Amino acid sequence: MHKKTLALIIFLCMTITSASAFEAANPYWIAIQPKLKAFLSKNIDGSKYSYSIYGPARDLTNFLGNAPNQEIRFSNINLTSPGMRKTVFASAYDASGKKLDSLPIYIDVKVYKKILTLKRPVGEGDEITPDNIVEKTIEIDPRDEHLYYNSGLAQKVAGKSMRAGDAIKINQVRHEKLIQVGDSIKVTNGNKMIRLEFFCKAMKSGDLNEIITVHCLDLQTQTRKAKLVSEAEAEFI
Repeated sequence: MHKKTLALIIFLCMTITSASAFEAANPYWIAIQPKLKAFLSKNIDGSKYSYSIYGPARDLTNFLGNAPNQEIRFSNINLTSPGMRKTVFASAYDASGKKLDSLPIYIDVKVYKKILTLKRPVGEGDEITPDNIVEKTIEIDPRDEHLYYNSGLAQKVAGKSMRAGDAIKINQVRHEKLIQVGDSIKVTNGNKMIRLEFFCKAMKSGDLNEIITVHCLDLQTQTRKAKLVSEAEAEFI
């Protein structure tokens, strides 16, 4: 590569970087920030949203709102728009109310959402029981709200191993167990010669070929173990 070409590339990179770089200590930015913070605190419900100020979208040097005591008005924020990055426009006005200039400012807005987390770790295929669920409020990107469970998780099965404290996402669990706690189920003695049938109540959830606990009022020993052999039938073991 020729030296002149290399020098030109370096010069262009430095020019682009200096033009687009944002300095938090910029005196113009320091002057606008308190006004912006006051506006945001008044217009964003802190019980529903959290936010952080990212910074202006262009260089502030030529912004016509930099004059001392310049009137600055901020645009409304569309909190329901998709994505976390929002734009607020800081507009400068003269004494007659004429708009002089507008400066786009980026802020990142997250929503507070109640989700379900695990008290204890679970392995793949383990049932997620009600006593292993804790409700927690976290800050998330609005686009991710649909990814988390906030209810209706009882007796679902983990689709992967998860640690205690993990937020439970919809794609991490699979269908409910074939038999749920409290379901009525026909249980047989498994003898082909003399077949006995009892109607019992499932004391534990289970899938096909799993062993569950059942409660049968018609038996002397009412609580027994049984293996699920179909959607509605089990055999004593």
